[in-house]
Amino acid sequence: MSAQEINTATIKAIGWTFSTFAKHKPTIISIEDLHNSDIASVEVISSLIHSAQKSPIMLLLMLRPDKNISSHFLQAISFFHAVCILNR
Repeated sequence: MSAQEINTATIKAIGWTFSTFAKHKPTIISIEDLHNSDIASVEVISSLIHSAQKSPIMLLLMLRPDKNISSHFLQAISFFHAVCILNR
C-alpha cells in the first residue's frame, strides 16, 4: 500500500467509526485548537464534516480566525454545510 492509500484508508476508517457511533445515538465531536492543526488533521476533519451530513453528528470546531493557517478553509466548508443543512 502506498502512503496515499494508507492516508485515504485511515480517513475513511475514522469517518466510518464516528458514523457507526452516530447510528446508535446522536454524536457530538468537539475539536479544539484547530489553528494548530496540520494538513492531515484538516483532511480528516473535512471528511468528518461531509460525514456529518449523512449521520446525526454535530461537530464543534474551535479555532482562532487566522487566514494564514492550514485550517482556515474549514470555516468556509463548515459554514457551507451548515447553510445546506438549515435549508433542507
